[in-house]
Amino acid sequence: MKKIILVFLILTFICTVYAFDELWQKAQEIAENSWRLVPGQTTMQISFREGRNEMRNMGFTARISHTLNEDNTIYSTLLSLENRGDTSSDEEEPDIEELSELREFRDLLEAMSKDMIPTREGMFFETDTRNIRVRRQNQTRRIGRRQCQAFEVRYSPSGRRSERIEGTVWLEIDTGVPVLAEMQIPMLNERRSSNVSYGYDAATNQYFTSRVEDTSTQTFYEVNYSVVGVLTYENYWEFPVE
Repeated sequence: MKKIILVFLILTFICTVYAFDELWQKAQEIAENSWRLVPGQTTMQISFREGRNEMRNMGFTARISHTLNEDNTIYSTLLSLENRGDTSSDEEEPDIEELSELREFRDLLEAMSKDMIPTREGMFFETDTRNIRVRRQNQTRRIGRRQCQAFEVRYSPSGRRSERIEGTVWLEIDTGVPVLAEMQIPMLNERRSSNVSYGYDAATNQYFTSRVEDTSTQTFYEVNYSVVGVLTYENYWEFPVE
């Protein structure tokens, strides 16, 4: 019985240390100051690859704006669409029927139909050590102009182990500003990775997602087929909160 209690106390102490590392706490404080930010524009680029070669006749690029309605909801508008080399805009109707055959385009339309009101969600807001494990690594790296500290992260947004994402998060050593997250996402019958780059406004002490590169790969007859999605976010504005 004493051994069980001792093991429980050790595990509790380790989890507490992981979750409340001083530098990680700084990132949490910055996240708390940043959660109201909304991108004014999103650009989504979807491409398909067979092995290392891009499949030129597939994919699309979409630009979407996000604006505030009078009722404090956020409205998304498709500004332009490039489909297989053909550019469409307000003057020329895009080939929606053809694009609708792509799951990725259907996902885009579904995402646009949802309200983008920001919430306090994500790994920097998670404090329950049953859902997140954070461990400082003995590794540093220079990313752009920032010297960064590596953290090993295992995070289950829903609390379910089957939906856990894991990888390395890089925080600036001096400030705790999030710089880059390199994550692996478990999927059935495919491999999925997501690299998230963050921007930072020192004047307001706010960070924001600037770029996401998401890659899903399946293997058929020893050939890898990949879907690569690159999202860039810009023109951030702050959602009003009473």
